[in-house]
Amino acid sequence: MSYIGTQPTPQSLESRQEFTATASQTTFATNGYTVGYVDVYLNGVKLSTSDFTATNGSDVVLGSGAAAGDVLAVVMKNDHSDLVALPITDSAGNNVLSESGGTATLTNVTLGSEVVFPANHAGVKAALNASGSAPIYACRAWINFNGVSNVIRAHGNVSSLTDNGNNGDYTVTFATPMPDANYSAIGMSLDVDYGAVTFIYGIEASYTASSFRVQIRSNYTGQPALKDPAIVSLAVFR
Repeated sequence: MSYIGTQPTPQSLESRQEFTATASQTTFATNGYTVGYVDVYLNGVKLSTSDFTATNGSDVVLGSGAAAGDVLAVVMKNDHSDLVALPITDSAGNNVLSESGGTATLTNVTLGSEVVFPANHAGVKAALNASGSAPIYACRAWINFNGVSNVIRAHGNVSSLTDNGNNGDYTVTFATPMPDANYSAIGMSLDVDYGAVTFIYGIEASYTASSFRVQIRSNYTGQPALKDPAIVSLAVFR
């Protein structure tokens, strides 16, 4: 049978009673124990199970009477019935927590928000197909939108897109603000006019924890000018 961790006898699963014996005393009434889970010490020396009887869940009876003033200690141990045995199954009998070779495995389990994993935990990296020792950092917001119609195709952590009244001039507002304005906003855009190159500029003064402003210019006229591209993709890292 497997257990979560090793199967020790923790101090918290033991109780101890001490008695000062009277002359020839043999019976000592304890607060109760589980039969088979009792250790008895006389003046600090552990007694063999052949030297005492502990079979009724209450009394410890010595084979020979103690001397007056002897100290008898009875250590009553938990029977481990309250430890969690693996595997743990759901109502349908499927394993949700199992162990093999010292490795515990969770299956079809939803973890609550109180469970915390370091961002660079090996398991997190494996899930993201990230190899090597370099740290990983999450994208905190992203958006894909049509710069002509100002329609958002898809997004993450974005509450709104604002057209600032000029071609290629937009403000992106976060649904949940960043911790500060020291984030990195990167992006790309597609201009269908003759395969022209487009440039995305961040307006530095507009960067706040709640939003940022970008302008998009295209060189399809030779001189970069503000342009509404059909596809704009932006991502924010912090």
